[in-house]
Amino acid sequence: MSNESHKTTMIKRIDAYRLYVIVALVIFSAIILLLSPKDIELGNKVKLVYLHSSLFWASLVMFAVSIIYFIVSIFTKNDNTFLSGFRLYITASVSLFIAGIISVTSMKVIWNYIAWQEDRFISLVISLFVLLIAISLASIFKNKVFTTTLYSFSALLVIYLWQTAKDVFHPPNAISLSNSAAIKLSTALLTVLLFIVGFLISRRK
Repeated sequence: MSNESHKTTMIKRIDAYRLYVIVALVIFSAIILLLSPKDIELGNKVKLVYLHSSLFWASLVMFAVSIIYFIVSIFTKNDNTFLSGFRLYITASVSLFIAGIISVTSMKVIWNYIAWQEDRFISLVISLFVLLIAISLASIFKNKVFTTTLYSFSALLVIYLWQTAKDVFHPPNAISLSNSAAIKLSTALLTVLLFIVGFLISRRK
């Protein structure tokens, strides 16, 4: 077997193992979500809050890591590093979009209304718009430095918008105001697992 064939076989095996790990982590995440504490008043509906909150935070961490990739790629001029950052950037964008859908669903299911004027919801809409503009401009202008800078600043802007947004109309957060260590631990663990899943998905060829 030639070196090239051996390399191709190894890549396929690694990709297959990575898929197994992703599936296992998704199943484990689902188990954690199912076993997480339910609210006295809201019951199991509150688990939608755990899920969308964890996915939001996982998305922000993915954006932060993608920025590191982009910065490193500028100094090293390494295309593979840029590609890793780009894949993670796209994965984070999709995760943020899914988290937004879950957020709207949870508001409707739990509180029977959608807080369109909530600061964080507006920040989410602006973030998705910024990401769409960045991806569109990058597809038009093929300059690597411009594209890298555009992705980095748009990811940084998303993180900034989320961190500075206030819960104006949002009901009390079931996680941050909770004294339950189980709730905070399960949410933190779910966030870590979802980040790892997103990272592994971005690494698939």
